[in-house]
Amino acid sequence: MKKTLLITTLVTSTLLLCGNSTSYAEGYFSAADERNSVAAEVSEPARILQGGITAITQFTQQQGDAAQLREFLTREVLPQFDFAQMASLAAGPLRRQLDPAQQQRLITLISEEFTETMVSRLATLHQSEITYLPPKEDRHGMVTLALRANSQNRPPIVVAFKLHRTAKGWKIFDVAANGANAVGYFREKIAQEVRAGGINKLLSH
Repeated sequence: MKKTLLITTLVTSTLLLCGNSTSYAEGYFSAADERNSVAAEVSEPARILQGGITAITQFTQQQGDAAQLREFLTREVLPQFDFAQMASLAAGPLRRQLDPAQQQRLITLISEEFTETMVSRLATLHQSEITYLPPKEDRHGMVTLALRANSQNRPPIVVAFKLHRTAKGWKIFDVAANGANAVGYFREKIAQEVRAGGINKLLSH
């Protein structure tokens, strides 16, 4: 139950970005100054993330069934994620025991759970006021883009997207909401599945 709540919180927090109001925290635009070397790195992923938020916002204003929603997410949102990196970080040392087919199966399982949670939760979302927090880059060249979502009668949620540069451009490989993160959730789930029945049980779903 706790695990289900965690992944639901993470994905729901991601989708809470379908806000009807947007603002920028103090320091956001100074971080976006092109004379700043960090800003030069974060400007592209920031545009990608905001483009994804716009796409989700526009979709939620339309009527559609679960199949249409799944198709939309697959086409417009999921390509912005690097599920291979997410799976690699979640698997940890275990990934060295997986052959290429098993590695791909793990990636598929993670992306499918992420997608299905999105599909099941999107219809219940409320409009939020979004504040973009100043972006950060670490010494490894990874960028964190954080946002704060404020909804009526709900505590504020801080959502942090971690991105890295790939051969196909900037991709999200982890999402954190109020301290809980997707990689950590899947790491715990993988460990429990392996303890309960080994690698075959993990990949049999």
